[in-house]
Amino acid sequence: MRPPLTKRACDECIARKVKCSGAWPCNTCSSGPKQVPCTYLKPARRRGPKIRRVAASENNAGRMRRRSPAEESSTRVARTAEPASSRADAPTRSTVASSVLVAVVRRYRDASFSVWPVVNAEALLSRLENRPSETLDRRTYALAAALCAATMAQLQMVPVEDADGPVDSTVLAGESMRVREASNYRENLDASSVLVSFFLHVYHAKINRRNAAMMFIQEALSGARILRLDETVDGDEACGDDVIVNREVLFTLLWVSERCVYFAMSGSTGRLG
Repeated sequence: MRPPLTKRACDECIARKVKCSGAWPCNTCSSGPKQVPCTYLKPARRRGPKIRRVAASENNAGRMRRRSPAEESSTRVARTAEPASSRADAPTRSTVASSVLVAVVRRYRDASFSVWPVVNAEALLSRLENRPSETLDRRTYALAAALCAATMAQLQMVPVEDADGPVDSTVLAGESMRVREASNYRENLDASSVLVSFFLHVYHAKINRRNAAMMFIQEALSGARILRLDETVDGDEACGDDVIVNREVLFTLLWVSERCVYFAMSGSTGRLG
């Protein structure tokens, strides 16, 4: 006949993995060569297979998480429907005032248009002037912020004062990237998105972040090829935006810029080939 099982072993017997009498002190602790304190401080472990305990806990959690059919339906709709706020023409929630963008776009018109002759500054200014930046569509705001970031970095402009503090090229580049990501620009691709990538490339190149500069110019080139901006088409109507001009030089500008970054990186690191 098997001896009765001990309901609980002491801490020392559990640690040594030996049989315990369950008394206090137990036989092992009292008869050992060393006087070891016999304690029962550790909480007792539950008996039984672990699989059953895990399954039971999962079932309990499932019952707690169970929702009504209306909640399930609303969740499915939210997962499958694209929010209207992801459209490129939706109003933006900006943190840079239009007055700041206007001031820098004017500097682009006066000093940098000859370098990047692809943005109609007057058309862009007409969208920005006397209009709160919160009412701008995301496409216009992202392009204006990227253009201003590149212009400030190129001309080494001092920060422009805003109601919330000084605005520099880093703030503008961050705003452009934030807004364009919210507009799902990769699926809503247009010539304006290509220019945003180009001007973000210029900004990162000017602050000597070559890897980011290369990624943005590659993105601009890929977008231009998808839109077939590398094909010969007369006029600027193919871009579908009056802010974008000199479409015939746009792809060349992108290609030359990419080659400059490529050779600069291959010459300094020797890793590109």
